[in-house]
Amino acid sequence: MIKTICYTSIYTQNIHAFKLEMLFHETRLNNNSHKIKGVLVAKNNKFFQILEGPEAILDDLYTAIKKDTRHHEINEILNTPITSNSFKDFGTGYNTIKSIESLLGLQTYLSSPSINNLNNAALFLTTIQNFFK
Repeated sequence: MIKTICYTSIYTQNIHAFKLEMLFHETRLNNNSHKIKGVLVAKNNKFFQILEGPEAILDDLYTAIKKDTRHHEINEILNTPITSNSFKDFGTGYNTIKSIESLLGLQTYLSSPSINNLNNAALFLTTIQNFFK
């Protein structure tokens, strides 16, 4: 079974541009090696991350994410089974968003039936809109 996890968090002030790039690189390598799809966005000391992949792998990864001291105030938006990956054709698999053009996969995710049919879809969309302001 596959699932998706989506959350926002605030990253610590001591993560400067170089450390952020290294974090993006490590995240991409790790997630691609585990066949995890999704995106990681950093803006104004906030992370927005969407993960899709095998349930057991994501559950272990999310447990580690919640213990990671490089960020705090984790706000879980979604943690639910899905029937297919929204990001299956999104670049090499797991990406970091650095430009407007990269938002296409995010738009596909937001418009997918598995997301839109959730009871908390309005909360999810409001959170995303607030993040990108």
